[in-house]
Amino acid sequence: MIRYCILLLTFCLSICLFLPATAQDYPSLRPAGLEASFASVFPAELSKVQLPQIEYDKVKLEDQNSGMPRIAVPAKVQAGLTNGGTWTSLPNGDLVWQLAIESRNGLGLMALYEAFFIPKGASLFMYSPDGKQVLGPYTHRDNTKNSRFMTGLIQGQTAIIEYRVPAAIKGQGAIQLFRVDQVYDPTVLSPLEGTIAGGNSRGFGTSNNCHENINCDLGLAFQKEKRGIVRVIVVVEEGIGICSGNLLNNTRKDGTPYILTGFHCMDGFTPLYDMWRFDFNYETGSCDNPTAEPGAQALTGSVFRAGRQESDFLLLELTDTIPLNYNPYFLGWNSQSSEPDTSYCIHHPNADIKKIGVSYEPVDIINGSLNWNNGVTTPRNHHYEMIYSEGSFEVGSSGSALLDPEGLVIGQLNGGQVNENCAGTKGWFGRFNVSWEGGGTMGTSLKYWLNPDTLAQDTIHGMENPNALFVSGYVYTEEDFGVGNVLMGIGDGEELYLATTDSTGYYEFLPLPAGKEYTLLPAKTSNTVNGVSVLDIIQVRRHILGLAELDSPYKIIAADVDSNGMVTTLDIIHMQRLTLGLVEELPGVPSWQFIPEDFNFQNNTMPFSEDYPIAYILAETANGKFELNFVGIKSGDVNLTADPIE
Repeated sequence: MIRYCILLLTFCLSICLFLPATAQDYPSLRPAGLEASFASVFPAELSKVQLPQIEYDKVKLEDQNSGMPRIAVPAKVQAGLTNGGTWTSLPNGDLVWQLAIESRNGLGLMALYEAFFIPKGASLFMYSPDGKQVLGPYTHRDNTKNSRFMTGLIQGQTAIIEYRVPAAIKGQGAIQLFRVDQVYDPTVLSPLEGTIAGGNSRGFGTSNNCHENINCDLGLAFQKEKRGIVRVIVVVEEGIGICSGNLLNNTRKDGTPYILTGFHCMDGFTPLYDMWRFDFNYETGSCDNPTAEPGAQALTGSVFRAGRQESDFLLLELTDTIPLNYNPYFLGWNSQSSEPDTSYCIHHPNADIKKIGVSYEPVDIINGSLNWNNGVTTPRNHHYEMIYSEGSFEVGSSGSALLDPEGLVIGQLNGGQVNENCAGTKGWFGRFNVSWEGGGTMGTSLKYWLNPDTLAQDTIHGMENPNALFVSGYVYTEEDFGVGNVLMGIGDGEELYLATTDSTGYYEFLPLPAGKEYTLLPAKTSNTVNGVSVLDIIQVRRHILGLAELDSPYKIIAADVDSNGMVTTLDIIHMQRLTLGLVEELPGVPSWQFIPEDFNFQNNTMPFSEDYPIAYILAETANGKFELNFVGIKSGDVNLTADPIE
């Protein structure tokens, strides 16, 4: 029991040390420019960059010559912390840099940075003047290897970029814009031959109403696979496009971050792969459309691996490692010809939040060639046709995977035929098995990347992040009632991560870095008198006298409230003092004690003779999923009347 007290003290001290450090380094969660308390501090007019008007005749010609789903055109700017914007000092000493960007005839704005570095404790935002759209905070965790970055999309004609930094670290950050792209109105242009739908605005809330959100009933069977679908912000010299992408597994199962999307997402333009942005988990948490835009977890930067126009595939590799808290899922695939009776498509139509569509009809191979609106013709037998039963696609859906009922990728969206009400939509998907061989070279084939060791394997299933440790479990009483509000702490000696059990006793940590030794320890100190009454005192007395022994090791441990390894009359005295309100705590134990579920007592009547654990130890090599359960013991409660939620 001495060991228990030492570990508990260490755990509590770790929490105390951890929380102040986190609070000190944590950046602001909301732009200072939107805080009413700072309204009098900021100038009435901010420094601004006025963008040139969009030349729609030029845009029309460029779009007619390309199949890329472009949504924005570029404007060169030069502005940053040292050559533009307005600096303001806040009452607490923080410094705020702001820059307003204005478009004359655009629908939205996206900002590109050639120098981007956020020091720890600082933050960056991009937001609309009315505060209804706020992107950020971007923090030190968003820094990239190549120091290039992008923020946006902000709908409307004005956006504000705000950088906030504590005075102590002023001068450590770098913010330098080299380009701002303006979203343009496609309805101004002559309509292209109906291949892809799209309204006159882009981004959150702009897709057709007939799409179903990924967390509605249709998407419940694909809660793992959805974590492998990303929104792709395509950056080219000539502007910005939008597509959907898919994080793929490979036969080594090593977590190499390959993204599959459509070749036409950049075809006809000059791609800047190091500026492409990939938005993970951009979705609503429920079935209903949210009133406020949900956040996305973004990564900027990729490199080209392979691509081919004929089957419209493009394979990229992300430049940076996917952070563990993005909780990515690596999608499986089938490299053989497949024509399932039911198929699915998870996508980001019109750059909106994640949606899902389904077909309850067999997928067919298109025997003829396909003539696209930009003059490209793809050969016979290179595409599947999916006839949607529910949902549809739009600009931004391009590149989204065609999934079979097992969630395996068998193709990616090239285009098709759609109606505004989604009825009768036909999606044409480049065939994964055709792209597997591709043009026979590393730059035109999937197989060299997804099966680098040439294994005799044509199908591979999806996979959780191999670099992550997943820890979850339950805490419950010996009568199997969940213990709520238990603070769970898991640490490696340097970092401490916290979670709390719900009303069923369930807890779950976000993915943790694998390859470290962790200690998992529960704690609950609330309401010591909960469940402790005269009836417990009577039962403990009868146990001491040998009239009716406590019938489980957990009850005997609950009775030893002074933690001396025995149940004696002193324990009764301490319990009496607690029930009479003379003391608020028991002298040797916390309100609740916990023992790992899988520990088996050799002698149920003498638990103190055994060195029973009160924590789980996970070895340095541990990765994968672990369900670690605990039995909760309410100290002093031997008749099991405590409310486990209280």
